[in-house]
Amino acid sequence: MSSLLLGLLAIPKHRLAVADYQVAHSIDVRRVIDSKALYQHNHNQLLNPASLTKLATTAAVLAKWGAAHKFTTKVYYTGARNGTRIEGDLLLVGSGDPFIVSETMWEFAAHIANAGINTINGKIRIDNKLFKTDNRAYASSNNAYDAPITPFGINFNTVAIRITPAMRVGERASVQLFPFALPSVRIIAKGVRTSAKTTRVRAIRSNSKDGKILIRVSGTIAHQREPMLIYRSITNPQRIAAEYVQGFLAARGIKVLNNTVPTSKRTHLYSIKGYPLSYIVKGLNTFSNNYIADMLIKKLGTSKARESNADGLGIQAVRSFLQTKVGIKSNFSLHNGSGLTTKNRFSAAQLTKLLVYVAQDMRLFPDFIAALPANGLEGTMLDRITAHEGMIRVKTGTLTNPHTVAGLAGFYRSQQHGLVAFTIISNGKARKAQPPLATLRKQQDSLLALLATLE
Repeated sequence: MSSLLLGLLAIPKHRLAVADYQVAHSIDVRRVIDSKALYQHNHNQLLNPASLTKLATTAAVLAKWGAAHKFTTKVYYTGARNGTRIEGDLLLVGSGDPFIVSETMWEFAAHIANAGINTINGKIRIDNKLFKTDNRAYASSNNAYDAPITPFGINFNTVAIRITPAMRVGERASVQLFPFALPSVRIIAKGVRTSAKTTRVRAIRSNSKDGKILIRVSGTIAHQREPMLIYRSITNPQRIAAEYVQGFLAARGIKVLNNTVPTSKRTHLYSIKGYPLSYIVKGLNTFSNNYIADMLIKKLGTSKARESNADGLGIQAVRSFLQTKVGIKSNFSLHNGSGLTTKNRFSAAQLTKLLVYVAQDMRLFPDFIAALPANGLEGTMLDRITAHEGMIRVKTGTLTNPHTVAGLAGFYRSQQHGLVAFTIISNGKARKAQPPLATLRKQQDSLLALLATLE
C-alpha cells in the first residue's frame, strides 16, 4: 500500500502538478479499534492544519457541555409594563450563543407578540459585556468568515443580500437585503442585470460618511437561476443586532418607538433557548463556520463572572483537553479555535490520535461524526470525491495566504479494518512558489479515494 500512496503523491495527474512546487505533506491513517497505523508519511511533521483545528474545538465543547446542551439568552425590559405597552427599553443580554439565526428570532418575536405586547416605548438594547468583542478583520474585509465575534449576534454577524433574476434577459435584477431592510445598511445595485446563462456577482462593503454600511453589488445573474444569497460581514455589530431585533418585532406588529427613557430596574421577560450543541457543531463543521468556532472558544473561556480574556482561557481549555484527555503530550501550537490563523501547528498523527480518541468514546462519537460533512453530498464536500458518495465523513481545511494549506481529516469504513481514522495535511513552503489550492485538493481527493478502497 505504501508504494502506491507515495507514488500517487508524486504523479502529476493534473495540468499543474504538486510536484512542480515544494510542498510538505503529513499523513496518518489508523484503524480505530486498536489505533494500529495503516499508512504514515511524515506523520509527525507539524504543519498548519487550517480549519482542521475545528476538530479539536468540536471535541472539546462536546466533552464540556454534551450534545444536548442549549445556550440561553435572557431578555429583559426596563421600566413599567402597562398592559400591551412596555414603557422602557427591551434588553437582550448576550450569552455567547453562536447560532442565533433568523428562525430563532422569528420564534422570539412570536412569543413577545403572544404575550400581548405590541409597543415598546424605549429602544432595543444589546448587552455585549460577557466578553470583549473580537473585531478580527471585519473593518477591512467583506468576507462572512471575518465577521466580528460578539456575545450576542444574529446570523453570524453578517447580512444577506438576495439577488433575484428579472422576468426577461437584459432587465435589472432585484437586489435586496434578506429577510428585510436594515436602517444602517444601504444597497447600491443599479448595474445588476439578468443574463441568458452567466451568473457572476460581486458585493463589496464600505462605510458611508454618515456611518451607514454601503454594499455595492454588481454583475449578472442567469435568467433561469433561483434567487441567490451573498453574505457579508458587518461593522458596528451591536447596532445591526438591535436593528435586526426591531425588524423581527415589526414583522409581528410590535412597534418600537425608540424614545429615550430613564434607565430603571430590569424585569425578566423571556429566555431565548438556542439550538442543541449537536446542531451547532453540525453547522460548524459542515460549512466550516469560523464565527461558530471562535464564539465557542470564547464561551469555553467564560465563567459565570465576565472574563476579559475569554479567548485565551478558551484556548487554554482546548489545550488542556488535548493534553490530559486525548494524551497529545508532544508539541503543538494552538492559538485560535477556528483555524483562521497562520500560527496553529499540528501533525497528522496528533489529529488522527484525536479522532481515534473520539471514536472510542460513545458519549462523543455519534454527534461528532454526524457533524462532519459526507463526501459528495453536503457543505464543503458537496462536489468532492463524488465517486464514493456518502462513504466518507470529512472535515476540510483551507488557507491561501501567505501559504497554500489544504487538509482532510475524518473517517471511512474498511471491510478489513473496520472504522478507519485519517488525516492528510499539505502546506506550501515559505518563500517558495505556492501550489494552486485546486491542485492540492485534487491530489488529496485522489489519495483519500484510493485509501478508502484499499484493504
